[in-house]
Amino acid sequence: MKIEEVMSAAPRTCRPEDDLALAASELWVGDVGFLPVVDGDGCIFAVVTDRDICMCAYTRGLPLGELCVQDCMSEPVHTCRPHQDTDHAIELMAEHRVRRLPVVDAEGHPVGVISLVDVARAAMRQRKGYASVARTLNGIAVPHGAPPAPPDELRPAARRRARNAKTAREGTGRKPSSTKKGG
Repeated sequence: MKIEEVMSAAPRTCRPEDDLALAASELWVGDVGFLPVVDGDGCIFAVVTDRDICMCAYTRGLPLGELCVQDCMSEPVHTCRPHQDTDHAIELMAEHRVRRLPVVDAEGHPVGVISLVDVARAAMRQRKGYASVARTLNGIAVPHGAPPAPPDELRPAARRRARNAKTAREGTGRKPSSTKKGG
């Protein structure tokens, strides 16, 4: 499946000189947790998340209006293109331990955002691809500094679920008990 089929199009953006109150407002109004940061030409060069904003304000002890996006934005930014396969996006997310990726055109302008949730929803609709989503989430959702759990740790649970599903489809394998009438 192509990224353009599942991404959220026309992302909200911010600039490095914007104050964090404005960025937080964009996040709130857009109901998103991530904003691409663009330069004067509209090309993406960083990102800022709701968590980045919260932690910046907390650690500096200043109100959002006194801080700028450049105080907490993350660089370098990892991007993908609309025509690429969602598997490519999943690989990038796992490799860089991120839940979202900006989608850019040939010039580097943001045209969308693809998230792990977008990929998971697409996998649900197609009823496939769950394992790659699970492996990616497993690689992302670990504390900073801790190594990701190896993908093999997912396999026993998958085998157990498959075995339980097979048992449920086939029944218990026992003959139904009959009750005697009379005596």
